[in-house]
Amino acid sequence: MNTLHAVYKILLQGCVIRACIALIITGLLCFGLRLLYKKMVRRFDQGAYFISSASVKALYKPLIIFVAVIGATYSFEWLCWHWALEAQQFQLFRRLVFIALLAWFLWRFVTFYSAAFLKRKNKTADATLVHALSQIAKIAIVIITALSSSQLFGLSIAGILAFGGMGGILIGFAAKDLLANIFGSLMLFLDRPFVIGDQIVLPALKVEGQVQAIGWRVCRLLAPDGRPVYIPNALFSNLVVENRSRMKHRRFSCTISLRYQDIEKIPAILQAMQSVLQESAAIDKERPITVNLSELAHSSLNISVNAFTKLVKSADFLKLQQTLHLKLLDCIHSHGAKWAFPTNICLNTQESELSVPK
Repeated sequence: MNTLHAVYKILLQGCVIRACIALIITGLLCFGLRLLYKKMVRRFDQGAYFISSASVKALYKPLIIFVAVIGATYSFEWLCWHWALEAQQFQLFRRLVFIALLAWFLWRFVTFYSAAFLKRKNKTADATLVHALSQIAKIAIVIITALSSSQLFGLSIAGILAFGGMGGILIGFAAKDLLANIFGSLMLFLDRPFVIGDQIVLPALKVEGQVQAIGWRVCRLLAPDGRPVYIPNALFSNLVVENRSRMKHRRFSCTISLRYQDIEKIPAILQAMQSVLQESAAIDKERPITVNLSELAHSSLNISVNAFTKLVKSADFLKLQQTLHLKLLDCIHSHGAKWAFPTNICLNTQESELSVPK
């Protein structure tokens, strides 16, 4: 009974009542914010309010945590006052939490905004430029947050910047490879030899794939067999990059070998093949179209076929290439010619029997 009476007496004290009320209000606010968040997300996702949607999604979690921290710290602070405990650190803790949550909100806003900006309908956006600006914004958020937090501990920003000038030299020597990759990424963003989504080939490294992301340190490619490939950005300053996504034409080329017995049919076959290429809508008529007897080989007459297509995507080009190959084979068969295969003539001389004297 004495224990229950002591607990009841403590609960009736003003500081405990205020702390409990603060916790209850905090819980109600968190619950209300959750309901409001769901309602606003449904409303903004239905329209083209991508800025408002990104703001609400970025603000929700930091705001919930901020309300919970404020309610909890004030409740504990009132209890500390009653029991004569040190409560000076609560104000510093709240400021640090506010700065951290503000930085988190800005980071999330940049992430959600860039993703929503790229998903806009009926509008084209440069994914590489958006990615670069978001990375720069995130670096600025980290730097400003670090400087703001240092002021709370009594550190001078001018002293930190002055130390940074001397320390930057030491860091530059220690992390020269990292800095080379960072400057390499800046050159990629400025020169733009490729952007996210391009299909590139690096002949020196024997690597090809689709660009998935361009980071500050590495560039991520997706190889044709599905393997992710990570290439340091510093290498691109000394490598030849072949960007297949920027091709305006793609070359169709093949060599056809016919028999020497079909030499009289060659002019008609050449004319028929020329007509096949001229009639194809995917062939660019403004570029040279050549069908010539290019070589008199040892066992075949070689016909060289060259043209340029308007299709640059691999899937479309391979489908067109298959169609043209079948039509060219039809030209050969329709004129009664046949494919030449490597031929070797073997002469077998039978020696005459020599009479051996008895």
